[in-house]
Amino acid sequence: MNPFCLRMILLFALIFCWCRPAGCQGIVTGEVIDSISGKPVEGASIYFNGLQSGTTTSVKGFFTIEVPVQPQLLIISATGYQTVSLRTNEIPGNDHRLLIKMAARNNDLDMVTVHALTYKVVNSRSWRKKFTDYFIGSGENAADCSILNFEDIILKVAAGENLLKAQAAKTIEIVNNALGYKIYFDMEDCVINFAEKTFVNVGYARFEDISNGSHKFKKRRKEVYFGSLPHFLKALYNNTLQANGFEVRHATVKENTERARVKQLMKEKKVRLNIAAEMLRIGESPPDSSLYYYRVYIKGKDKVIQCDSSLLKAEDVFITDLEVMKELYFEHYLMVTYKHKRINKLRQPLSLPGLDLNSDFQNALLSLKDNNSVFIFPNGGVSPARVLITQGYWSSAGAIQNLLPYDYE
Repeated sequence: MNPFCLRMILLFALIFCWCRPAGCQGIVTGEVIDSISGKPVEGASIYFNGLQSGTTTSVKGFFTIEVPVQPQLLIISATGYQTVSLRTNEIPGNDHRLLIKMAARNNDLDMVTVHALTYKVVNSRSWRKKFTDYFIGSGENAADCSILNFEDIILKVAAGENLLKAQAAKTIEIVNNALGYKIYFDMEDCVINFAEKTFVNVGYARFEDISNGSHKFKKRRKEVYFGSLPHFLKALYNNTLQANGFEVRHATVKENTERARVKQLMKEKKVRLNIAAEMLRIGESPPDSSLYYYRVYIKGKDKVIQCDSSLLKAEDVFITDLEVMKELYFEHYLMVTYKHKRINKLRQPLSLPGLDLNSDFQNALLSLKDNNSVFIFPNGGVSPARVLITQGYWSSAGAIQNLLPYDYE
């Protein structure tokens, strides 16, 4: 992972998988039991990830749920148990019943060693705020979001305090009064790396609409959706990028060799800055002026983004079309610009430190982790979610403050 840029890895794992033929639609019944005792698990949550519908198991552990038209991931969660996820091709037809065996969850506390790092539990206000700033976000909608059961979230910090891990003993309940949703989030893995400024959050979400049809929520949802990552992925899937205001270019990130050269001159003390005098100079600063060195060395960037002039089409980045999903692959980076909405340059997220990016429009940089491909689905889903890395305007797109259900229209 390149340390020069802030990366928000969008890992809310709203993953979509292979869909069965039309027979996968309909009603699914099942039973949820303890994997050891065989006793029924009452009150387990049953839902399709990223949607607004769900149910719970009865006293005897039984449930019935409708299967959506588009491919989804069926989630089974219960307090004290590890969350179970099933692909739609693993769901039997109407004449079969699912038997779900749930294993107990191990929520280790106090001091614990993971991958040679020792973590300790923290619960101070400052650590809770650091976690919330990443998990909820820090944008305009964050102030209207609240976690109802923060006491069920366990925060652990590694020695050196550069890594913060979060676990949840129960389903996290969040009220987003900005968008009119109550979100039930089953956290699987959450790590904040403060040194590299990365956020990894794997989990599953179910939405409950609490807007009561209010127009203000519809307006806010619309504002959040247009220009968002799901909006872009849907437009990319349907090959309607231009109509939806997106421009996509192939991009590379390269070293700023001129800054490196000037830095070496400064180190050798061959240049002495006299900014006060140079500020009076009119026009461009010549290469031998101290102001030039100031602009290149002090104000310059270690890395620069170089974009191709030609626009890409969906067919340029999709390498396989499997009808229910398409395989996305590209080398280096994709620069995505949304042209239907201007933004204040001062509000362009500071998520590309060391990169020269200046625009009146929102820009985002996409890359593929370890040069792997990802699958994109008609409703904007990504699988595997951790492969698609976003920087720039979408660096905080996965935060709860702007999270919308996949069946949002």
